[in-house]
Amino acid sequence: MLIYLAASRRPAPPHGATTPDCDIQRGPCIQSLAGGTASLDISPRPVRAMTDLAFRLTIDPPPASGEAFGDSPFIDLDMPDMFMGYNRITMTRELPGVYSGAGVIVRCPSGIPTWKARVTVPGLGEAVFVFDVLY
Repeated sequence: MLIYLAASRRPAPPHGATTPDCDIQRGPCIQSLAGGTASLDISPRPVRAMTDLAFRLTIDPPPASGEAFGDSPFIDLDMPDMFMGYNRITMTRELPGVYSGAGVIVRCPSGIPTWKARVTVPGLGEAVFVFDVLY
């Protein structure tokens, strides 16, 4: 029975299997999004797990005046190499092309600090940001 259980488990990915492409501790990060860019900022800094955080998304160029996405943008937080449950940040429009939301990045029991924010902007697509948080 022990052999079956050991064989049925997926091996844990090694730490550093996914390298951060965003230094969120220094400031906003930018990724391509449908002919423009999406900029993600998280505060306060340093960005820590298990802390109330403010998320700010800026889309450049902003949507044309009167253009509607339908649904608001949202951010799904997860680890790149390990599913950590559902953690969605709903964004609210502040200005044309500027959205804000609040949430918490949970602490991973493994101690791996690398997290992923998948930003979805209905009508424009997705941008993925991979960054480290502090525990």
